Amino acid sequence: MSNAPIAIIVTCIAGLSAARTLHDAGEAVQLFDKSRRSGGRMASKTIGSGTLDLGTQYFTARDRRFTEIVHQWQADGWADQWSPSLFHSRDGQLSPSTDEQLRWVGTPTMSAITQGLLDDLPVTFSCRITEVFRGEEFWTLVDATGASHGPFSQVIITVPAPQAAALLA
Repeated sequence: MSNAPIAIIVTCIAGLSAARTLHDAGEAVQLFDKSRRSGGRMASKTIGSGTLDLGTQYFTARDRRFTEIVHQWQADGWADQWSPSLFHSRDGQLSPSTDEQLRWVGTPTMSAITQGLLDDLPVTFSCRITEVFRGEEFWTLVDATGASHGPFSQVIITVPAPQAAALLA
């Protein structure tokens, strides 16, 4: 196995979870994202004097292993339980919901989770990868400006499937 890092395209929760797991196992990683900061569907934006979560309103944790991770995020101050007032609408009438599913949010915003996972990992923001190709031994990435990035031993792509298909065409 080479000493070339593993490229991870997009700093969403999936990409950052993969990056953090690999990094903690001693693998070198390099992240790329077309945005100016991490988040993907957990991104937040400051507008005027307030902050707005742009995607995910909340999330649930049903798998035991994921629940353990979420509890660690809570201990780290990145997430907390969300207790909304939920209602059912039936025949034009609202009634309180009996749904007791535990819901979680990032604190103070949803992007706190991705920012916490990113921590000190090497990342290149504002870099839209447009091409991924494999040479004889290594992978190379090309961005929208035509600049090449690499070599990489492996590439992990966490963009939505249509975008991934275009990258790999």
